[in-house]
Amino acid sequence: MARKIWAYAKDEHEKFVYNKQLEKLKIFYIWDVLKLKQQHPEAYSGLKFYSTEFDEINRQKLIPTEYGFSDINRMKLIRTGKNQYIIQQQCWFCRKCLK
Repeated sequence: MARKIWAYAKDEHEKFVYNKQLEKLKIFYIWDVLKLKQQHPEAYSGLKFYSTEFDEINRQKLIPTEYGFSDINRMKLIRTGKNQYIIQQQCWFCRKCLK
């Protein structure tokens, strides 16, 4: 899955966030999510992001990065020191870490 600029979100009650005016699921754009994370960390911490697949069963959990939303299943945590980690994306085809 390529990095995306939009995603759906679930709240702290595991319900998808709904846009009442449009009567559809609310779309979260990456620039708005990064701004929310910086300005309102308590509101951001209650959200979990998911891909925008039509069928809810096929939606993948995503994490926001400065480059867009990335599939959490393709991420790998690498320990670089005491309580320090970096996230490295894995290759789509061979599932090995990208350099």
